[in-house]
Amino acid sequence: MDRALGRTALALCGLWIAILLVSGILEREVLILHLFQSLIYVAVAALLLYRSKWAEGVGISIALIWDKVNLHTGFVFDAGFRRWRDVFRGDGVGNVVQFLAPVAFFAHVALIFVLLLRYLRRRDKRMLDAGGFGVAFVVTFAYFAIILSLYGPQFLPRFLDLFALG
Repeated sequence: MDRALGRTALALCGLWIAILLVSGILEREVLILHLFQSLIYVAVAALLLYRSKWAEGVGISIALIWDKVNLHTGFVFDAGFRRWRDVFRGDGVGNVVQFLAPVAFFAHVALIFVLLLRYLRRRDKRMLDAGGFGVAFVVTFAYFAIILSLYGPQFLPRFLDLFALG
């Protein structure tokens, strides 16, 4: 079971890297941002392979941060599901990036679930882990804010506002 959870988490990280690369190639203005964002998932994958608790902390953090940001933009549930509705009506995929948004959202929900389950099954849990998860969230948030400010400054004000920092 633990091995299966690890493989599932690795696959979800791989899916996220693919989504970021595809959307970055299709929308060139976010390519560099997405390349740097994909490094978060590379780090989570590496930490998973080393069986580090930081994998759970960083992976859950980026999933929560991205999902919170995109829930409030209409990107996932308005534009994204509109593309899915178009496909089911036989109209084809008008915008691949918007079509991928719900996939990305639910891939994060799955990643949160898998990593949380993986952590709960660990035998080396400690009370100090909560502090480590807090640090992981702050570091992940700071990294995301930095890459947004450098490579996606148009998104930074909305990002900071959502977390009451704007």
